[in-house]
Amino acid sequence: MKKELLYIILLTFPLYLFSQTPVLLKDIYPGGSDVSLTYSTDGELYEHLGKLYFAGFVEGTWDNEIFISDGTENGTHLLFSQPGINTAPYGFCSVGDLLFFVASTTGAYEELWVTDGTESGTHLVKDINPGSTSSFPCGFFTYNGQLYFWANDGIHGHELWTSDGTEAGTYMVKNINAEPGQSQSSSSAYDLRYNPPIIYNDLIFFNANNYFDNYLWVSDGTEDGTYKLHDVRDPEGFTIYNEKLYFSSTSGVWGDDNGGLWVTDGTAEGTQVIMTFNTGVQDLFVANGMLYFYGSYHELYVTDGTSEGTQMVIDITTGNEQGAACDSCGPYNYIVLNNKLYFSTMDDEHGQQLWVTQGTAETTQIIIPENPKPGALSHTENIKVLNENIYYAANYDTEFESSIYHLGLNMSTVEPHLDAKINLYPNPTDQVIYLSEEMKWIDIYSLAGEKILSLKDEKSIDVSFLNKGVYLLKAITQNGKYYHSKFVKK
Repeated sequence: MKKELLYIILLTFPLYLFSQTPVLLKDIYPGGSDVSLTYSTDGELYEHLGKLYFAGFVEGTWDNEIFISDGTENGTHLLFSQPGINTAPYGFCSVGDLLFFVASTTGAYEELWVTDGTESGTHLVKDINPGSTSSFPCGFFTYNGQLYFWANDGIHGHELWTSDGTEAGTYMVKNINAEPGQSQSSSSAYDLRYNPPIIYNDLIFFNANNYFDNYLWVSDGTEDGTYKLHDVRDPEGFTIYNEKLYFSSTSGVWGDDNGGLWVTDGTAEGTQVIMTFNTGVQDLFVANGMLYFYGSYHELYVTDGTSEGTQMVIDITTGNEQGAACDSCGPYNYIVLNNKLYFSTMDDEHGQQLWVTQGTAETTQIIIPENPKPGALSHTENIKVLNENIYYAANYDTEFESSIYHLGLNMSTVEPHLDAKINLYPNPTDQVIYLSEEMKWIDIYSLAGEKILSLKDEKSIDVSFLNKGVYLLKAITQNGKYYHSKFVKK
């Protein structure tokens, strides 16, 4: 039989030291081979009122049920189960003291459930699409103390619903796509995942299809208060900036050919285009008090919310005044650290690489090691910040494989995050330690991250002066390879 393992990872050392050992919180399925924590929910852990909720297998069965944990072994246990039935919970969302999720029971597949953290308080809220067909509830969000979501009752398609946790208080807000004889949904799970609604001016703003097209809609949570705000089509990327709501439209208004960057103050009259881009704009985000987005064939733009204050930061992908057409150029993976925006994008000379900017052409520069492989960040999924360092995957010097690199606050170039080990001997030692080959550069650090010694062109190191303890050695070979290892000073 297979078992579930729930781990807590304790990160106690700040920089590029060594991999931490995961601590097993509780073996909730003892005696079998390991499987992922929740094969059906991508290992989803959800925090609600100081407790962790997750799905796991009940010991001795294949029943996938809901567990709860306070972070201790004794406080980690099965919350609710249905013997012989796969509850298979996922999609958790907190609303006050209640935790909503999607689950199944006999005759009601993937419907809306709720828990108050007790076994007796865990139950099906409503079988929205009665029978064995799911209503596919999705897009959960909280508004005015209630749950709002999209669901399909089998008659109207995916429409906006609300719930207070009771069957009577769970109902469709409005049949947005009410064209006679039509069952097309006003929204879809795919749309909601990549283009979720947003709360602005105490109202819900979202993209919905009323049979004719996808338009900008608004709702106060009631049927009469749910209406189409504007004829702008395909609004997406909702972002609040300086008390206004900004978004992208690839299509604009019929006949006007004005797709691009749009803004609204919550009224039809106050909804207007700021600057047109025939490809629309992508990935709006706020950083350092400015609104950034990608436009004109994937170039980075910045705006203060006006047409006059909207400009390209720098023309990285050259070719014409709007940048060369390139569907895979970027920018991508933006992240902010200490008032600087880091992102990956492509230029003609270096391919996809790491860049940094403070919002002007003068402060925008590429960050690369010496003689990098072109397109080193072509397969980088994201950039992360940990302990004042930028971490990312890159392929600077090999044909296929990527390594993890980091960029610290005081670094002007990148270096790898300990991607290979080197042999040291004798280890432990009280006098001299030898390396398997001569190194161009050697640094020795304490486990607190303090650099103790630097050497050049050496194959042996006198460590007799070091205090007893464990140390980290970082080295660069003569051909530019990076290595690391730990050693013990006796």
